[in-house]
Amino acid sequence: MEIEVVLRVLFKITGIGHEAIRLRGELDNFFKWLIQKVQSQPIDQAVKDNIGRNIKIVNYHDKDIVVFCIKAGKSPVMYDNRYYQRISSNVEEVKPAGYLEFFPQVYMSF
Repeated sequence: MEIEVVLRVLFKITGIGHEAIRLRGELDNFFKWLIQKVQSQPIDQAVKDNIGRNIKIVNYHDKDIVVFCIKAGKSPVMYDNRYYQRISSNVEEVKPAGYLEFFPQVYMSF
């Protein structure tokens, strides 16, 4: 299957349409499945609710894309009883030895 892409300055957009159909048969079923995946994650229910209220599929230049929006809370949130942080394009676990550096960074961003 050849997937048509939308060229933008430094990136390409393929959209999720082909994956949605392959995984769940249609876009609406894919969206429901995605919400169920969020609800099954090992995070606080308030965070799941926040994501569920703010997730959407938008059409961008005839490509369907998923937009996840989450509002920062008053404290960091654990995933599966661990803290993670984004560093550039990577997500890395914060080890207990790094908590002293991690928490002031998080609290200063609020």
